[in-house]
Amino acid sequence: MKYVKDSEENYIEIISDDKKFINYINKKILDLPQDKFEKKIISINNKDINEIMKDNKIINQINSLFWIEDKLGIQRYKFYDIDNKIDINKTKKLFVNNIDKFICIYNDGRSIKFIKNKINNILNKIITINHLQKLYADILNNIVDKTVKIVKNKYKIKNNTNYNFDFFLL
Repeated sequence: MKYVKDSEENYIEIISDDKKFINYINKKILDLPQDKFEKKIISINNKDINEIMKDNKIINQINSLFWIEDKLGIQRYKFYDIDNKIDINKTKKLFVNNIDKFICIYNDGRSIKFIKNKINNILNKIITINHLQKLYADILNNIVDKTVKIVKNKYKIKNNTNYNFDFFLL
Protein backbone atom coordinates (compact mmCIF):
# COMPACT_ATOMS: atom_id res chain seq x y z
CA MET A 1 0.00 0.00 0.00
CA LYS A 2 2.96 2.35 0.47
CA TYR A 3 3.62 2.33 -3.31
CA VAL A 4 0.07 3.05 -4.47
CA LYS A 5 -1.73 6.20 -3.35
CA ASP A 6 -5.26 5.70 -2.12
CA SER A 7 -6.28 8.50 -4.46
CA GLU A 8 -5.56 6.22 -7.43
CA GLU A 9 -8.74 5.34 -9.32
CA ASN A 10 -8.28 1.56 -9.05
CA TYR A 11 -6.49 1.62 -5.70
CA ILE A 12 -8.08 -1.50 -4.19
CA GLU A 13 -7.84 -3.43 -7.44
CA ILE A 14 -4.13 -2.59 -7.86
CA ILE A 15 -3.08 -3.53 -4.34
CA SER A 16 -5.14 -6.73 -4.28
CA ASP A 17 -3.84 -8.22 -7.53
CA ASP A 18 -0.10 -9.02 -7.76
CA LYS A 19 -0.01 -8.84 -11.56
CA LYS A 20 -1.77 -5.45 -11.62
CA PHE A 21 0.52 -4.16 -8.89
CA ILE A 22 3.66 -5.18 -10.77
CA ASN A 23 2.20 -3.68 -13.95
CA TYR A 24 1.46 -0.46 -12.03
CA ILE A 25 5.05 -0.23 -10.72
CA ASN A 26 6.49 -1.06 -14.17
CA LYS A 27 4.30 1.65 -15.74
CA LYS A 28 5.58 4.22 -13.24
CA ILE A 29 9.16 3.24 -14.14
CA LEU A 30 8.37 3.17 -17.88
CA ASP A 31 7.10 6.76 -17.74
CA LEU A 32 10.36 8.13 -16.32
CA PRO A 33 12.74 10.03 -18.62
CA GLN A 34 16.23 8.53 -18.86
CA ASP A 35 17.91 10.82 -16.32
CA LYS A 36 15.19 10.26 -13.70
CA PHE A 37 15.14 6.54 -14.49
CA GLU A 38 18.86 6.25 -13.77
CA LYS A 39 18.49 8.19 -10.52
CA LYS A 40 15.51 6.03 -9.49
CA ILE A 41 17.40 2.79 -10.11
CA ILE A 42 20.34 4.05 -8.06
CA SER A 43 18.06 5.07 -5.20
CA ILE A 44 16.06 1.84 -4.97
CA ASN A 45 16.97 0.23 -1.67
CA ASN A 46 13.69 -1.18 -0.46
CA LYS A 47 13.54 -4.98 -0.64
CA ASP A 48 9.85 -4.91 -1.63
CA ILE A 49 10.65 -3.13 -4.88
CA ASN A 50 13.81 -5.18 -5.40
CA GLU A 51 11.69 -8.34 -5.26
CA ILE A 52 9.39 -6.96 -7.95
CA MET A 53 12.41 -6.04 -10.05
CA LYS A 54 14.14 -9.39 -9.51
CA ASP A 55 16.78 -10.26 -12.08
CA ASN A 56 16.72 -6.57 -13.09
CA LYS A 57 14.22 -7.49 -15.80
CA ILE A 58 12.40 -4.15 -15.87
CA ILE A 59 15.72 -2.28 -15.65
CA ASN A 60 17.14 -4.20 -18.62
CA GLN A 61 13.91 -3.77 -20.59
CA ILE A 62 13.82 -0.01 -20.04
CA ASN A 63 17.52 0.34 -20.88
CA SER A 64 16.90 -1.58 -24.12
CA LEU A 65 13.90 0.64 -24.82
CA PHE A 66 16.09 3.76 -24.40
CA TRP A 67 18.54 2.26 -26.91
CA ILE A 68 15.74 1.46 -29.41
CA GLU A 69 14.24 4.95 -29.05
CA ASP A 70 17.67 6.47 -29.61
CA LYS A 71 18.16 4.46 -32.80
CA LEU A 72 14.66 5.42 -34.01
CA GLY A 73 15.21 9.06 -33.02
CA ILE A 74 12.03 9.26 -30.94
CA GLN A 75 10.88 9.95 -27.40
CA ARG A 76 8.70 7.67 -25.28
CA TYR A 77 5.23 7.04 -26.75
CA LYS A 78 5.92 9.14 -29.88
CA PHE A 79 4.92 6.52 -32.48
CA TYR A 80 4.24 9.00 -35.19
CA ASP A 81 7.70 10.56 -34.86
CA ILE A 82 9.03 7.44 -36.56
CA ASP A 83 9.00 8.87 -40.04
CA ASN A 84 9.97 8.14 -43.61
CA LYS A 85 13.50 9.50 -43.10
CA ILE A 86 14.37 6.19 -41.46
CA ASP A 87 15.90 3.62 -43.78
CA ILE A 88 13.93 0.51 -42.88
CA ASN A 89 16.49 -1.95 -44.22
CA LYS A 90 19.37 -0.32 -42.30
CA THR A 91 17.24 -0.19 -39.16
CA LYS A 92 16.26 -3.85 -39.49
CA LYS A 93 19.91 -4.80 -40.01
CA LEU A 94 20.95 -2.73 -36.97
CA PHE A 95 18.27 -4.41 -34.86
CA VAL A 96 19.21 -7.91 -36.06
CA ASN A 97 22.89 -7.22 -35.33
CA ASN A 98 21.92 -6.06 -31.82
CA ILE A 99 19.29 -8.73 -31.15
CA ASP A 100 20.49 -9.02 -27.55
CA LYS A 101 18.82 -5.65 -26.87
CA PHE A 102 15.47 -7.31 -27.67
CA ILE A 103 15.95 -10.57 -25.76
CA CYS A 104 15.14 -9.09 -22.35
CA ILE A 105 12.00 -7.46 -23.78
CA TYR A 106 10.64 -10.65 -25.36
CA ASN A 107 11.98 -13.11 -22.77
CA ASP A 108 9.09 -15.24 -21.58
CA GLY A 109 11.12 -18.03 -20.01
CA ARG A 110 11.69 -20.02 -23.17
CA SER A 111 15.13 -20.81 -24.57
CA ILE A 112 17.29 -17.99 -25.91
CA LYS A 113 17.37 -19.73 -29.31
CA PHE A 114 13.54 -19.72 -29.44
CA ILE A 115 13.41 -16.05 -28.42
CA LYS A 116 16.01 -15.05 -31.02
CA ASN A 117 14.04 -16.87 -33.73
CA LYS A 118 10.87 -15.13 -32.58
CA ILE A 119 12.57 -11.71 -32.70
CA ASN A 120 14.07 -12.43 -36.13
CA ASN A 121 10.59 -13.34 -37.42
CA ILE A 122 9.18 -10.12 -35.99
CA LEU A 123 11.96 -8.03 -37.53
CA ASN A 124 11.63 -9.75 -40.93
CA LYS A 125 7.96 -8.72 -41.10
CA ILE A 126 8.86 -5.02 -40.96
CA ILE A 127 8.44 -3.59 -44.45
CA THR A 128 6.93 -0.16 -43.80
CA ILE A 129 7.28 2.66 -41.28
CA ASN A 130 3.89 1.64 -39.88
CA HIS A 131 5.25 -1.85 -39.14
CA LEU A 132 8.19 -0.24 -37.34
CA GLN A 133 5.67 1.77 -35.31
CA LYS A 134 3.84 -1.47 -34.50
CA LEU A 135 7.11 -3.06 -33.35
CA TYR A 136 7.61 -0.13 -30.98
CA ALA A 137 4.04 -0.52 -29.66
CA ASP A 138 4.58 -4.26 -29.16
CA ILE A 139 7.76 -3.53 -27.21
CA LEU A 140 5.91 -1.14 -24.91
CA ASN A 141 3.18 -3.75 -24.40
CA ASN A 142 5.78 -6.40 -23.58
CA ILE A 143 7.21 -4.17 -20.87
CA VAL A 144 3.85 -3.11 -19.40
CA ASP A 145 0.68 -5.00 -20.33
CA LYS A 146 -1.95 -2.99 -22.18
CA THR A 147 0.05 0.21 -22.53
CA VAL A 148 -0.92 0.67 -26.17
CA LYS A 149 -3.98 -0.54 -28.01
CA ILE A 150 -3.00 -1.58 -31.52
CA VAL A 151 -5.86 -1.27 -33.97
CA LYS A 152 -5.49 -3.23 -37.18
CA ASN A 153 -7.25 -1.40 -39.99
CA LYS A 154 -9.66 -3.40 -42.08
CA TYR A 155 -8.20 -2.05 -45.28
CA LYS A 156 -4.77 -2.73 -46.67
CA ILE A 157 -2.40 -0.28 -48.29
CA LYS A 158 -0.37 -1.80 -51.11
CA ASN A 159 -1.00 -5.30 -49.71
CA ASN A 160 0.39 -4.26 -46.31
CA THR A 161 -1.71 -4.08 -43.17
CA ASN A 162 -1.93 -0.64 -41.60
CA TYR A 163 -2.08 -0.06 -37.82
CA ASN A 164 -3.27 2.77 -35.58
CA PHE A 165 -2.32 3.21 -31.95
CA ASP A 166 -4.28 4.33 -28.90
CA PHE A 167 -3.08 4.58 -25.32
CA PHE A 168 -4.64 2.78 -22.39
CA LEU A 169 -4.63 4.56 -19.08
CA LEU A 170 -3.43 2.42 -16.21
